[in-house]
Amino acid sequence: MKIKKIEKRAFVMALMLLVLVAPVAFAQSGAYDWAQAGVPLHASYPGVIRAYVAVNSPRLMKINCLRIDMHEATLRLLTTGRKTNWVDGSSETMTKRTRDFVSESQSGNRKVVAAINASPWNLTNAGASVAANLTGLAVSRGTLVSSWQANYPSFVVMSNGVPAIIKPSSAPGAMKSAVTGFSQVLSNGAVLGNTSTLHPRTVIGVSEDARYVFFMTVDGRATMWSQGATENEVGAWLKHFGAYNGINMDGGGSTTMAWWNPASGGSAQLLNVPRANVISTGNPPTAEERYNGNNIGVFYVAQPVMQSLELGSNFTATLRWSSKPDYTYTLWRTTNLATGFTVRQTGIPGGSSVGTYTDAMGVAAAMFWKVELEE
Repeated sequence: MKIKKIEKRAFVMALMLLVLVAPVAFAQSGAYDWAQAGVPLHASYPGVIRAYVAVNSPRLMKINCLRIDMHEATLRLLTTGRKTNWVDGSSETMTKRTRDFVSESQSGNRKVVAAINASPWNLTNAGASVAANLTGLAVSRGTLVSSWQANYPSFVVMSNGVPAIIKPSSAPGAMKSAVTGFSQVLSNGAVLGNTSTLHPRTVIGVSEDARYVFFMTVDGRATMWSQGATENEVGAWLKHFGAYNGINMDGGGSTTMAWWNPASGGSAQLLNVPRANVISTGNPPTAEERYNGNNIGVFYVAQPVMQSLELGSNFTATLRWSSKPDYTYTLWRTTNLATGFTVRQTGIPGGSSVGTYTDAMGVAAAMFWKVELEE
């Protein structure tokens, strides 16, 4: 039985270490004022704002919440992919600490800037990287990692880039990303969940207009720092931060939020204080990080920039654009901008730095093309 477990841009800026001082509150009331109280995670991370709140009532709680703007043109979400020799339903991913998920991504094209732990999994060894079998639906970069299971709610990003909380009754349609939780704690604005059991918590929420995604953690197992929260409480906090729907992810010792701090050459650092084992009396306690079945994080894409167009014989056109080898691209074209573009070719592999495609126009005509990144 499974248990819980950039259009191309150049930036010139001074890197600053973000220092947050937590406002002390007794309970949430009304809606959180992101414009006044939220702080950008970093100047080079557009669309990601952090809230950090310390609560004294009904008990000590330290709450971290990232509001992620899915309308930010270059922002995307990444989840843990399949392991080598993947087997659905038994050996799906390799467990990894959330900080490692962030730091190891820096060597590739999808450089994660902030992440949390995600789905429950069959916990066998919390202190080492081992094969994991996830609970419920998981999708990474459009590829199935774990099949859906009835009665488990999932956070998904559909193929059109729109995020949602769903509870599939059958295999869902095409999507870019998916992770699954234990239960829904916020449904169409109504707070749900038990009101008695305290644990460290990881939750994911989506705003009513689907513009914002919320990654939230509540620390626990630390009597002088943060004593955990109930399902109902994290649902209420998600609503306070602006979510309309939300789910309780793998929590307890798994609860982790980390980010990539560009200062001093860059490093993956914790935003919360994970407690994987016994209750601590430290203030703050010592962080104890668990290897988790999967993680989900934010990264930014480099959108292609058209470099040249060369007309050839027999009504052909060779297009070249900036590209990266680990990406694929879709070519669109039209003879009339007023009527919109249609897909000409998908899955065009990126070159080492320049993508190329020769299009047969067929007839002499005014033609317009555009290239888009696939994920």
